[in-house]
Amino acid sequence: QERANALRANVVIKSTGGTLFSSVLGSGVVINKTGKTIYLLTNKHVIENSKSMEVSFYNGEISEATIVWQAPKNIDIVIISCTLLAETKIKPVTLFSGLVGQAQTVFAIGNPMNLLWSYTEGVISSRRIQNYDGLEVSIYQTQTPINSGNSGGGLYNQEGKLIGINS
Repeated sequence: QERANALRANVVIKSTGGTLFSSVLGSGVVINKTGKTIYLLTNKHVIENSKSMEVSFYNGEISEATIVWQAPKNIDIVIISCTLLAETKIKPVTLFSGLVGQAQTVFAIGNPMNLLWSYTEGVISSRRIQNYDGLEVSIYQTQTPINSGNSGGGLYNQEGKLIGINS
């Protein structure tokens, strides 16, 4: 059940106007839903300098998004929001609150190289703490295949609970 929800909670984010080539394709994860307003977690570099953001959902719906919050101190995380037009089965992922151990099996969902809603599995290779000007962030290294377009998508434990955002 949680694995299927993780797949449905993944989105495609197309940001335009941020680069010379005009559009960037990345991923995001639904972390909250209030009525028809959806809140998504993704990487800052997916939407950096964009003039507009378009979010595509698993059910085919497309919505324009805006930035709600950006992490401080060069941490590559941002929250964006958009409005769903139709009531759907899309619901937020469940967040995992513990630490993930080395050699634990995980899976990633993302949109690499225009392969939308792809699923890959692997294990956690290592965990380290990255210091951002006094703010500590847990970083997981995984041997799960991650490619361009996976950025902003979720990394999940075997129960389908979100443990991190791919970068």
